[in-house]
Amino acid sequence: MTATMIKVELNAKLAAAIERCKKVHPKVRRIDSNTAQVTGSHGAHTVRIIQPREGLTLAECDCQAGRKTQLCYHVAAALALPGIPRPSAGAVLIKRQPKEVRVDGWSI
Repeated sequence: MTATMIKVELNAKLAAAIERCKKVHPKVRRIDSNTAQVTGSHGAHTVRIIQPREGLTLAECDCQAGRKTQLCYHVAAALALPGIPRPSAGAVLIKRQPKEVRVDGWSI
């Protein structure tokens, strides 16, 4: 992916992305320690999340919004995977299913 990184913070934009995610109920599969594939109603997208330093979480998504450096629900869904870097520990609650994560509930 060559998109510009999006700063991920616990704010209204992330809350809106989480709400959208709750409506879509995407499937999330881990690709590697920082990358996930998120499949929603319009196909699959790849999300990469990194923490270059403590307190800074950056993400990129290959969806249309992500290419415009807008925080999308794909990023919110990827944050639900165990082991993916998050803006703060415990910010996302998930319900696990075998080999995938379906995002059902959130807490900010």
